[in-house]
Amino acid sequence: MKNKVYMAGPLFSEAEVNQRLLEYKLIEGVIKDNVIDHEVFSPINAPSNDKSKLPTAKEVFLADEVELMQSKVIFADLSK
Repeated sequence: MKNKVYMAGPLFSEAEVNQRLLEYKLIEGVIKDNVIDHEVFSPINAPSNDKSKLPTAKEVFLADEVELMQSKVIFADLSK
């Protein structure tokens, strides 16, 4: 089982969403380039956040909580 990196940060505006997507790409690239045995979890890319399936806030929270608790590393944007 790979170690997990959990990416946390606000997703309330288009700019914040774009920033999380950029961070995801950058972290994934560092892990891949350095052959580090980790996988990155970003709530923005999570199946539980698929808006076409109309998830409830509780479903999103519970799915994110599981991923967070399984993570060895947490990368968080605490700028606000």
